Amino acid sequence: MCAVFKATGDTGSRRRRPSTGMLTKVHHPVVNHPQLKFFLSWRDQLEIYFPAWKAVTQAGVAGAMTAYSSLCHDATNTTCARQYGRSLGIPMAANGELNNGWLRGRFGWDGHVGGDCGAVQFVQTDHGWVGSQAEAAAASLLGGTDFDCSISVGNGFAALVNATKLGLVSERDVDRAIERVLR
Repeated sequence: MCAVFKATGDTGSRRRRPSTGMLTKVHHPVVNHPQLKFFLSWRDQLEIYFPAWKAVTQAGVAGAMTAYSSLCHDATNTTCARQYGRSLGIPMAANGELNNGWLRGRFGWDGHVGGDCGAVQFVQTDHGWVGSQAEAAAASLLGGTDFDCSISVGNGFAALVNATKLGLVSERDVDRAIERVLR
């Protein structure tokens, strides 16, 4: 089931932008767990999830949250696992094709994307997509995630300081994410 919702606040005579809605890539208790390695086909995205995403972005929702799961563009888990390593596809928090290409590009949405609690950390620890927390933070930031709900000290976006020192992201990359959150 796909649902679209938004909430607005009234600040006197000025109407605020709709609040953050949960615009997730796949968000269901059974599949929204990084260790389950849930496979979602590209066709499912195009036919089931994209119409709901587009509706939410057109409704003016200010923010979206990524799921823990990953997405594979292939029809089989075997091909995807071989192509991307241990993970069955690209972790949603680091998926630039979805966050930047579809949401911001094709749908023209200018909101912010937040990682579900631990999602950025899990890019390394559970998905095995990268080898360090600095790389997980960089991959997520460059993949379109603007902020992170970290669940442990030094992980997730807390590692952006190190990622910047290592040259994995620039200060401009960090500034762009901050600007989207503060809009």
